[in-house]
Order: sequence, then C-alpha cells, then structure tokens
Amino acid sequence: LVEFSSLDLIIVDTAGRSQRDQGALREMQDYLSGVAGLRAIMVLSATTRDSEMYEMAKGYSVFRPQGLIVSKLDEATAYGSLYNISQKTRLPLLYFTVGQRVPEDLEPATAERVAALVMDL
Repeated sequence: LVEFSSLDLIIVDTAGRSQRDQGALREMQDYLSGVAGLRAIMVLSATTRDSEMYEMAKGYSVFRPQGLIVSKLDEATAYGSLYNISQKTRLPLLYFTVGQRVPEDLEPATAERVAALVMDL
C-alpha cells in the first residue's frame, strides 16, 4: 500500500468469505481495522438474485461498506437488481465491471447508466 500511496484509488481484493461465516468475517474485520485510511467497498455480482445479494450485504455489513461495485454486467441479462440493492442497503453504486480486464473494464456507475440498463435502452 505504501508503494502505491500516490495513486487516487487502490483496490485490494480480499479472500472470499461466506456472508454466513460471521467468525471468519470478524477475523478479517479485525485484520483490516489496522489499515489506516481504509474505505470498504462491497462487490456484488450482477448475476446474483436480489434476495441473495441482500443476504450478502447484510452479512458483510460488519465491514461498514461505503459503497457498492457491481461486477459481471457483461454476463447479466437483467439489471433491476442494481437499483434494488442500492436502495435496500442505502449504499451508492460506485463502479461497474464489464469484463475481465482491470482497470480497463471498470466504469463509474452513473444514474444514466443504471437507468439505461434497467429500462433496456
């Protein structure tokens, strides 16, 4: 992190943990609490059903995320969950991923893009 401190944004992917394993989540939270200036962002897949997205969001709330990244827009066929999860969690949509290349396939989430996806424009 020190090596990249001059950059505006550093994204660190943590090891996957089930939202149902609260012990493992608390352990990771304890570990991450020692990182100064950390801003937790939750990543959810656009291919996940609404009910599961919300369950994940509730489980990962221990990290007090400040926003959402929705991945796999390029693999999804319906997009209402983008709006739904943001409203249910009261977290802003920050970025979308639209492919496998990072950072090239990372795009800012805008209201216009959400509306176009949801309305199939």
